[in-house]
Amino acid sequence: MVKSSFQDRRRIPSHPRMAKRSLMEENEYLLYWMRN
Repeated sequence: MVKSSFQDRRRIPSHPRMAKRSLMEENEYLLYWMRN
């Protein structure tokens, strides 16, 4: 469920800055997901 929401948000890159931030958030989410 959470993963799909992350994919949906990444699918809409408004501008480079937002896309970069979303990518960073996804990296943090992946690290958190791998820990559990």
